[in-house]
Amino acid sequence: MEGWAREWLLAQRARGEKGLEVKKLNNSFYVYWSTTIWLKDERRRKKVSTYLDPELGLVEGEKHFERVRVTSIKEQGNALLLDRLFENIRPNLEEGSPSYWRC
Repeated sequence: MEGWAREWLLAQRARGEKGLEVKKLNNSFYVYWSTTIWLKDERRRKKVSTYLDPELGLVEGEKHFERVRVTSIKEQGNALLLDRLFENIRPNLEEGSPSYWRC
């Protein structure tokens, strides 16, 4: 954990805040605590999480997921692997069949 995040967490604990936890995910720090709210209309609980930004401080987090329908998969890894493997024999192919080696 970076220094500024640890200092922030220790300051919050000194103020009496309980249950805070700082996690680093993808170069961003997230603050979690065990707080839930009751959604009366939906008759269920909802977990509340808060995102910690070094410049903005605490920012309310929302989950945004878009559904994506995959229609095709294009794979380039196998072609790249073959290209790398043929680097050593390419000069021999050029010399042995100069007009057909690229086919």
